[in-house]
Amino acid sequence: MFNLYPRINYKVDSYDTIKCIDINVSAKIKDAFAKYNSTSTRPYRIIDGEPPDMVSYKFYGTPKYAHIIMMTNNIYSLYDDWPKTTIAFKKYIIEKYGSLYNAVNTDLYFYTGEKLIVSQESYLELTDTKKYKETALEYEQRRNSEKSRINILEYKYALRYESGLRDIFDGVAQ
Repeated sequence: MFNLYPRINYKVDSYDTIKCIDINVSAKIKDAFAKYNSTSTRPYRIIDGEPPDMVSYKFYGTPKYAHIIMMTNNIYSLYDDWPKTTIAFKKYIIEKYGSLYNAVNTDLYFYTGEKLIVSQESYLELTDTKKYKETALEYEQRRNSEKSRINILEYKYALRYESGLRDIFDGVAQ
């Protein structure tokens, strides 16, 4: 995908420049993409360990539309925005909380029956039988699970999007 992006000379210091991808066209890409993204998608749940290029291959017959999968879902970082594999998730939890034990035994959020977050003090005063708390591990699992629910742009729109990208980049290069 980045082979389509225009290149610019980026000044590293007062003497040197390097050729870089011009990411300033991102706003134009988002505008062009918005018209396809709203009604032309279907839901998909990412399988543990499935990278964007594999999802692209599964739906489009080629891994080269991985960027379309990511743009459809506002994914900018595979580390932060894509669901972690079981092994990577465990490593992340240990890194962040010190151990799985700590993550399981750390109450992170306290909720009322209406799913409003409250302080621990307020939580303890609640008589609501539907109140609940969420441990650090539960919170991280929920977030990782939410990341696995994505939308897939219909194939015909993915092709239109790809040709639209070329038009945008051709216009920027001129």
